[in-house]
Amino acid sequence: MSKDQNPFQAMALTSGILSQLAGCSLIGIFIGRWADDYFSTSPLFLIVGLLIGLAAGTYGTIYLVRKYTGEDVDVRSAVSNNDETSKKMDD
Repeated sequence: MSKDQNPFQAMALTSGILSQLAGCSLIGIFIGRWADDYFSTSPLFLIVGLLIGLAAGTYGTIYLVRKYTGEDVDVRSAVSNNDETSKKMDD
């Protein structure tokens, strides 16, 4: 973090990361528990919901950090940039 940035921006990023990870995980757990109760399959959907929630939280966190740091958020352009870099290295 450079000196010209506000320290509250770092705190906002930290709370955003925490919200992404905790919120998505909790939503996945609650949906999984509801599906387990509905279909009478005890831990199956709870585990699936937790994993999906963790994956969604991780994806959201990566997106948030890339947006905050100013990196390119578009995945398609990142892939094409990697292809161009590897072509230059092959030459």
